[in-house]
Parts: sequence; C-alpha cells; structure tokens
Amino acid sequence: MAIQTGLLRHYTPRNDRIMLTPNQKQASVTIDRSVAVIAGAGSGKTRVLIERYKNLIQSGTPPWKILAFTFTEKASQEMKERILAENILTAEEEAFSSISTIHSFCSKILHQYGLSIDLNPDFTLLSSEEGFLEKKFRIRSFLKQNLKNSSSPFFLATQKWGTRLVENFLSKFFEN
Repeated sequence: MAIQTGLLRHYTPRNDRIMLTPNQKQASVTIDRSVAVIAGAGSGKTRVLIERYKNLIQSGTPPWKILAFTFTEKASQEMKERILAENILTAEEEAFSSISTIHSFCSKILHQYGLSIDLNPDFTLLSSEEGFLEKKFRIRSFLKQNLKNSSSPFFLATQKWGTRLVENFLSKFFEN
C-alpha cells in the first residue's frame, strides 16, 4: 500500500479497536493534508478511508470540508453505510457530506457550473459501452452522408479500402 508522505500532523484516535497495518494506520491518522491510498483489491482501502474520515470528524473537521473519493460505486456506498452504522455522522450530516466516486463528484460539479464553460447542464454521461455505440452510430451516419458524394475523400477511401476499414480508422482517430 502506497501512502503519500511528508511532514505529517497525526491525530490519535480514541478507539483503537480496528486492526490496521502500519501504513494503513499512518494514512488514517494523518489529518493535515491529502493522502492517496493506492492498493490492490481487498487490501483494506475502504476501511482506511472510513477510519481516516472518522479521525477527521473526531478532530473537529466538519463533514462538508472533507472530500472522500473512491473509484467504485460499491466502495462509495459501503463508506456511506459504515459511516452511518458506526455513528460517525448522522443521516442529516451524511446528506451534506462529499462521499462519492470521483466520477459522480465531477459530474455534479459540471452540472452545477457547466454553463460557465458553455456546457449544457442537462448533459448525460455515457457508460463505456454507450459511448462506443454512440461513436459507432455517429461515424456510420457521417460516412453514409459522405458516401452520397462521389468526390468526397471518404467516398474514395471506402472505394479503395472498404467501409469497415474506414470506420475502424475513424473510430481509432476519435479515441484520441
């Protein structure tokens, strides 16, 4: 487990009943800076984040000043449930906390402030599969429109290499 290090201010928790490794313990009691917890599946990242969250609350940090991000919805939901079950926050306090996936947090920010960057706040995020299908649909629609014109470079390309190869090329081109 990798832990961000440096000059650290530690919080000494009141209840030490949770068994954490030394690195996990360091991450959970470091309260004066951000800490990135990087580890494999099943290594206790969620438990460390919950302990850290609890230590921040017990040291006087209000919940609305704590950003707790995970990458999976499952871990995010587990954190919320445990924080409520362990009475770290009340249901009302949890409603104002920022415990989420990084993707849902960023989506919330974009929906709230998107107009300032000319983004329609009614946008929808697509899953990987939805994005793939949408891109494929748009490429096919684009080619269909351009294949009507025999002087179009796309018409000529499909004549030389075939529609499927041109579709694949455009798909790869738009990945970047």
